[in-house]
Amino acid sequence: AENLDLALLKVQMPPASEPAFNALAIASSRELGVGDPITSLGFPNYEFQDSSGRVLSLIQGKEVHEEMQLVERTDPETHRKVTTVSGTSNGPVMRFQHDAPTGHGSSGGPLLDGDGHVVGVAYALLAESAPDGNPEQRTDLNLGIASDVLIQFLKQNHVSFTEAAR
Repeated sequence: AENLDLALLKVQMPPASEPAFNALAIASSRELGVGDPITSLGFPNYEFQDSSGRVLSLIQGKEVHEEMQLVERTDPETHRKVTTVSGTSNGPVMRFQHDAPTGHGSSGGPLLDGDGHVVGVAYALLAESAPDGNPEQRTDLNLGIASDVLIQFLKQNHVSFTEAAR
């Protein structure tokens, strides 16, 4: 669904073969909070990557592709200035920002909570370099589509999945 930035891929296993992978359980993103640990799984630059971070902001709205606004704030843990994103309309949490490093090629990869359950899907990396080009001042805005959006998408398309027990 283009308006959600999600797609379905059908994987067909050869007859009489063992499954090559196990499906991950999907947890509701309603329980997700700012500061929660997050792990990003992806395949940037043709290499598997897992990276850890935490949720920086929850972005409310009515759709995935709504306007966002940047907010400068001080991180209570690191006491450094960070740029976070917020939505511009009310509604459920559709997206969230995290700081688990991701790279191009990670889009569509799962974002996992501390229990290893899917709580989102990586969908955008917005990078902005500092005016002087200093890599220490680079701002990476890693965004994920909230798992409740994914759950609704799977149900609408009659795709079975494992829901995480809470």
